[in-house]
Amino acid sequence: GRVIIEPGVSIGKDVVIVSGEPDCVVEIGAGTRVNQRCFITAKRGIKIGAHVLFSNNVFICDHLHAFGDLDLPVMRQGATAPQPVEVGDGTWLGINVAVMPGVTIGKHCIIGANAVVTADVADYSIAVGIPARVVRTL
Repeated sequence: GRVIIEPGVSIGKDVVIVSGEPDCVVEIGAGTRVNQRCFITAKRGIKIGAHVLFSNNVFICDHLHAFGDLDLPVMRQGATAPQPVEVGDGTWLGINVAVMPGVTIGKHCIIGANAVVTADVADYSIAVGIPARVVRTL
């Protein structure tokens, strides 16, 4: 019950979906296509709408590695507080896109190849770059 996959979802080879806490849920909406080597990891929750298209190598997370203690290696510091992530219906995430914690991407958006989404993207927007910025509205 921690990963909910609606009817018609297609998941490619070598996709990893991690739902790490007992009350955490990853939801993938109907008709969504998750292509090869995508990685979705959650401690609080990630919601992916219907008919979303993931290109290869998309990364979505709701938490990051903590790194504030300079006396400890990063690998021993645990994770930051999780923040929910949402991807709206009909959105397309280009190859190698990374979606960071706390981000909401609206419906029918296009996120360009290699973008790192660190802030919300409004419905019907095209966002590109590192960090991703909106360059056009549909």
